Amino acid sequence: MSLLQFLGDDMVKDAGLACRFIIAKMPLDAPIIDWDYYIERFGATVQKIITIPAALQNVPNPVPRIPFPDWLENKRQQRKNDHKQPKIDEIFKKRDPYLSADIENIFSPKSIKNGTLTQ
Repeated sequence: MSLLQFLGDDMVKDAGLACRFIIAKMPLDAPIIDWDYYIERFGATVQKIITIPAALQNVPNPVPRIPFPDWLENKRQQRKNDHKQPKIDEIFKKRDPYLSADIENIFSPKSIKNGTLTQ
């Protein structure tokens, strides 16, 4: 493809440009611009600027054509599960009475033998 074909006749007609440069020769009739690459890059930029901050603020995806990344979706699900209130049985456990000493007797002379606490 020559520069003349790339710019078009209207651009070169009255400008007095010498359009003898070859921009791309191989493969024949291949597009000069790789649109798939630029669409992917644009999608990544939109994710960084719009969708990821929205997800971290618990806002629904403002650009549904660009889905959330997998790691972000996992983080959102984990955050949703973290906000559940724990049961009281999970917070408080029954302790073994032999392991816990009475606070009044911990430092009494009977409970301290050879530098160790006893019951």
